[in-house]
Amino acid sequence: MAFHAELSIAQGGYLGVDVFFVLSGFLITSLLLEELRDRGRIKLVHFYARRALRLLPALALLLVALGLYALWRPHQIENQTAGTDIIGTAFYVFNWVLVRGGARLRMLSHAWSLSIEEQFYLLWPLTLVVLARFHVSRKNMALVTVAGVAASLMARVVVVHGLDRTTPRLNVGLDTRGGAILVGCLLAFGFALG
Repeated sequence: MAFHAELSIAQGGYLGVDVFFVLSGFLITSLLLEELRDRGRIKLVHFYARRALRLLPALALLLVALGLYALWRPHQIENQTAGTDIIGTAFYVFNWVLVRGGARLRMLSHAWSLSIEEQFYLLWPLTLVVLARFHVSRKNMALVTVAGVAASLMARVVVVHGLDRTTPRLNVGLDTRGGAILVGCLLAFGFALG
């Protein structure tokens, strides 16, 4: 919060996001592994319903209020991309809106991290379900997770040394930031195996 308040004592706000991503990956994976252990499978419908109920009501209220405010007081906010920013946030793709360079609505500037998390939460349980269906052991699931961390690090290297050196692309892509969430997932496997 101090970083977002632009206090000089708070440098490196992205480090705080990485810590949050690690904790989030640990928590979600722990819950999914517990469900897999107790029930023998992961019920994706229940997982996605819990995620939606946790986030969507508050997010929908925020976006409706912000949209109405943008219509009522367009000169009060950076209104050039309000519609794109609101839609990108509503569909959890705001990070890619930032990469494209279209986002300017400062009130939603934090939504990139929520988008990364929700994109991850869409893919990660599916990955575990597929691995479980093929009777992949938890140890081998952990190895798949290590491969995911390595792939994310490699994506960062490719972006830094490749065609797209833009800061938004490096900092807000699921492929380049997902490694932190996967580290948390790996920690959850460590606790589950230990």
